[in-house]
Amino acid sequence: AGFGQVLPVVVLVHGGAFLPSSVKNDTKFQQEAASYAMRGFLAISIEYRRYGDFLGQIPEKVLHPAADTLTAVRYIIANAGSLLADPKRIAVYGCSAGAVR
Repeated sequence: AGFGQVLPVVVLVHGGAFLPSSVKNDTKFQQEAASYAMRGFLAISIEYRRYGDFLGQIPEKVLHPAADTLTAVRYIIANAGSLLADPKRIAVYGCSAGAVR
């Protein structure tokens, strides 16, 4: 991709079994993001709130990763120009808890 060219986006959502610890910095996950970037994607890895962040709350009231993922996608669309992102070409890739919708 050339400088200043808008890129298709892949939003990467790590797993984590809904627990407070994060695997976002896992080497395999970073390699996955780098692989997408090398193929011309804007690879965006996001963080999300997990069940353990809400201990003591009613489980049904706990947000799923999908809520924070949707917020991230909305942010990307709203800021597409400054991110050099193509707002019409956004894919979401998640594993384990990060794949819950």
